[in-house]
Amino acid sequence: MFKFIKHFRTVREHRKMVRQGCFRVGLYMQGLTHDLSKYSPSEFLMGVKYYQGYRSPNNAEREAKGYSQAWIHHKGRNKHHYEYWTDYKPGYREGEGHAIVPTRMPKKYLVEMYVDRVAASAIYNKGHYTCDMPLQYYRKGDYTNLMEESTRTELEHLLKMLAEKGPDVTEAYIRNVILRFHPGARLASFIQSKVRIMASKRTLEILNVFEKMYGRQTRCYLNYEEPWQLLVATILSAQCTDARVNIITKDLFVKYKTIADIAGADISEFEQDIKQAGFYHSKAKNIIACAKMLTREFGGVVPSDIDELTQLPGVGRKTANVIRGNIYGIDSIVVDTHVKRISKRLGLTGEDDPEKIEFELMKRVPKDYWILINMWFITFGRTVCKAQSPKCQECQLAGYCRECDFLRKTSRKVQKKAPRSRKA
Repeated sequence: MFKFIKHFRTVREHRKMVRQGCFRVGLYMQGLTHDLSKYSPSEFLMGVKYYQGYRSPNNAEREAKGYSQAWIHHKGRNKHHYEYWTDYKPGYREGEGHAIVPTRMPKKYLVEMYVDRVAASAIYNKGHYTCDMPLQYYRKGDYTNLMEESTRTELEHLLKMLAEKGPDVTEAYIRNVILRFHPGARLASFIQSKVRIMASKRTLEILNVFEKMYGRQTRCYLNYEEPWQLLVATILSAQCTDARVNIITKDLFVKYKTIADIAGADISEFEQDIKQAGFYHSKAKNIIACAKMLTREFGGVVPSDIDELTQLPGVGRKTANVIRGNIYGIDSIVVDTHVKRISKRLGLTGEDDPEKIEFELMKRVPKDYWILINMWFITFGRTVCKAQSPKCQECQLAGYCRECDFLRKTSRKVQKKAPRSRKA
């Protein structure tokens, strides 16, 4: 039963992702009918039997039996697979060599194949998915004699574009170039333009509300005087409140007056100095290693380049963006727990991974607001939109909040189901 449910969910989620991808490029009918054969007994029961979760069950079935019954059934019924598009060579006569050759795929099925590959990569890689993974998987195979040359060239072009420029640029190319004569693509382009306009208008409305509440004055909640002090404090703030970090660093920065002092600190002693921050073993190790690298390779100066910053031990994109925004005034978005929670509740992102949230917010939010939203979201998350008990009745952004809207709908359903009091 466990495998049955898991496989059903995987098929359903895959079809949902392909449907959304097809709709964005204008292939509405293909989005609705994609992979319906996976619900047939021939495919579904084999999928349940060989379900693994991290790869296609067809691979496991091949390893067990030498062939995949589900795949043989599937490829003969779904035109978005290049294996479907094979035929006898024109004018073939016996004894002339290979009789079966690949034929060119129609563009709409080529695009559906691209969308299918992207969705499959996202499903099986889960939260670790990146835009270059479909291309990496494609390059593991040899398609020279199995896929028609022009089809292969166009698919490779799309996968490379996805890896280098992202899904938005690739989907726009599909709508405007590959499917330019397809009526659905023109409709999809119109819808996508309207969606972007509405999304940008909604985002600006949200930003205006924040600006009225908090103004444009920026501040950092961590106390520091030197750039290296902010770097140390930010590393300490992982899984620890800023207030607690400020208590620790008050004495820490008196004891260690320079970054060189920290580089030469005894790790056991330093662990005791920062013990209240939690995870003090790993934090002490990273901070001392970071201090040594700063002293050795950067002359004790905290760099501004994000690639150089993220080379430092204990420094990820969040810490790097804190330094870039607060020290160097470089427009940056810092995704901490508050920014992640607020942006999801306000519908500014649907992602869970902090790096993906950062890039999505960078696309949605005008650049001159990047540093501001760090302060706005953190203040708002601490005072109003708390994780456990948000103050929805006091919230000036309740009209934009997905979770608050969910709570209102739930409340209405409860009221409807409540039994009416009978008259005596």
